[in-house]
Amino acid sequence: MKQFFGVMLPLLLGSFLCGCSQHPDERLAELTQQVTQEQATQNERVAEANRLVAQSHEHLLEADAQSRTELIALQQDLRADQVDVQHQRDQLEAERRDIASERRTDSATGQGFVALALIIACLAPLVLAAASLFGQYTEPTEGEVCSVLLEELRAADPPRLADSPDSAALPPAHNDDQ
Repeated sequence: MKQFFGVMLPLLLGSFLCGCSQHPDERLAELTQQVTQEQATQNERVAEANRLVAQSHEHLLEADAQSRTELIALQQDLRADQVDVQHQRDQLEAERRDIASERRTDSATGQGFVALALIIACLAPLVLAAASLFGQYTEPTEGEVCSVLLEELRAADPPRLADSPDSAALPPAHNDDQ
């Protein structure tokens, strides 16, 4: 089968090229003109395609540049936001430390006031008793001292019938032997 196509193909090509009515040079010129037109058409299509590719490439580069510009702007905004968040976090940390310090101070102050109140509450009765004792103390007068001594003498010595005027002035004799 290969031999058949191998022989038939050149014969067919030869008959097409030689033809019956036209001169071989005319047919060759016509074929060359047709191939040239097809080549020119293809070249125009390729040129148009290249122009479209170049135009698309240019649009792609512009879009890429614009997207990079937007990306850079977004990154700068993100960095600014991060700096702002960092600043706010530092402020919150400083406020937290201040509040913790105030709580420790308030707690210590509160405990000090409670201890002071307990001490005052414990000392209040003692101070009140001392004030009442010292407030009533006055130097006795000579008349008061005499009246107290006379009362003590009367209570310690029952009244007796006196044998002598001097015996009433002396206290009774105590016997240590008893």
